[in-house]
Amino acid sequence: MSIQTRNIIIVLFLGMSFIPFVLLTDLFPFMRFGMFAETITDNSQQELFEILIQKKDGSTELLSQRQHGMDDSHLNYLTRTYFYANKISFLREEISKSGILLPQEKIIIRQKTLAHSVWTSKIITP
Repeated sequence: MSIQTRNIIIVLFLGMSFIPFVLLTDLFPFMRFGMFAETITDNSQQELFEILIQKKDGSTELLSQRQHGMDDSHLNYLTRTYFYANKISFLREEISKSGILLPQEKIIIRQKTLAHSVWTSKIITP
């Protein structure tokens, strides 16, 4: 095989390798993962857990508003994990022992779900 024929074959092979990328009509998938890009989906939060502190006078406050050293998303993750493991009473006990609560304050855990663009809430623990 001569050098000229070899060079022509290499150029044709490289040219044919790039045809799928040249024929893309949108550059965003190419910049993301090439022609194997996934469709973009909305991963908005469908379920939230809130830990409320019920004060002596009956008013409530979110636990995340107090200085507890934990991010809201991390607290939501922990609450969800304990809820689905049926250990929510253990979480309540640990928060009570942590010293965040003042005397005569109670913990209320609320589950909020999004369905058809409407948030509904349900109190898990009284």
